[in-house]
Amino acid sequence: MTGEKDNVRNAFFALLRAGMWGKMPDLPYFPLREKEWHTLYLQARKQTVEGIIFDGILSLPEKYHPPRLLLLQWTAGIELLEHRNRRMNRTVSELNRQFTENGVEAWLLKGQGVAGFYEHPLHRTCGDIDWYFPRSGDYEKALHLLEEKKIPVREQAGFSRSYSWNGFQVEHHKHLADLYNPLASRYLKQIVGEETARPFIWREEKTDILLPSPVLSHLSVNTHILKHMLAFGIGLRQLCDSARVCYQFHGVEESRLLEQIYRKIGIYRWIQSLNYVLVKELGMSGEYLPFPLSIRK
Repeated sequence: MTGEKDNVRNAFFALLRAGMWGKMPDLPYFPLREKEWHTLYLQARKQTVEGIIFDGILSLPEKYHPPRLLLLQWTAGIELLEHRNRRMNRTVSELNRQFTENGVEAWLLKGQGVAGFYEHPLHRTCGDIDWYFPRSGDYEKALHLLEEKKIPVREQAGFSRSYSWNGFQVEHHKHLADLYNPLASRYLKQIVGEETARPFIWREEKTDILLPSPVLSHLSVNTHILKHMLAFGIGLRQLCDSARVCYQFHGVEESRLLEQIYRKIGIYRWIQSLNYVLVKELGMSGEYLPFPLSIRK
């Protein structure tokens, strides 16, 4: 039983790495038996990385593919995922236009904002739509806009609000970084203020969508992982997001600030452990890291 679990795990991560970086999977872990494939499929869905794993499978020689019925089921699920992602992208563009036309500046955070950094953006399992409002007063203006449209809004923990738009859960956030450290809050506020003038522009559905700057993208994604790890536990999809942020912004001059920032807010050692996982388990090249990895195992 242990050998079977190890083989499924090894094959799982081989396919995940292949899907993440567009490479051929490590072949020594294949072929898998039908039961092993079903176990792998269930794990991929549980971790919400079935689209990335699917891309890895397509890189395998056909003789190593899953059983036909499972592959058909998997393919149908990916088609539904692509359809949902397209609908969500249209919704993001629609909301962005609503904000812009009413003089509100909104940045798309995390999930759908990071999806565009993937090899196949439509294969990242989508969740909520998250917005952050960097300018003073825009958070309140956005809520007023929803009130005018009679959209029911729910209060969330951590100075956030949520509502439904086109069937998708949307959240508005007052804070960009999920890190509640009183000793670091003033410094983080300073960093966010300095970076506010440097949003990253992403083109989606013929619309320019504002994303956090490279520095703030790293901070928002990684502090969100830390928050989940401490409170709820984390999934592989969140780790994949962190890796793709590293890839998207590697070599960017401003990213060199990150080591200083992480040290100052007290999470540098944890970030080094996170980066080790991205390199060791997710197959990310160390050259994509914003600063050198200090862990050697």
